[in-house]
Amino acid sequence: MIDVDVEIVRAGRSVRRRLTVPSGSLVREALRPLGLAPEGCAVLVDGTSIPLDTRLTAPVRLTVVPTFSGG
Repeated sequence: MIDVDVEIVRAGRSVRRRLTVPSGSLVREALRPLGLAPEGCAVLVDGTSIPLDTRLTAPVRLTVVPTFSGG
């Protein structure tokens, strides 16, 4: 199990959450329990965009920017 810190940035504000996921989980799998639609988000690590299919193998801090909202 690994710890994942998630900062969700939306409309000039941010919310931080912490998850514990099994090692090898995909980024997209880590976003779903937070109520986020992975395909509607940009995910960054240290300011660099990463694919949703990236496997999480070590503790990490993800910055998540939702790229669309419901209407």
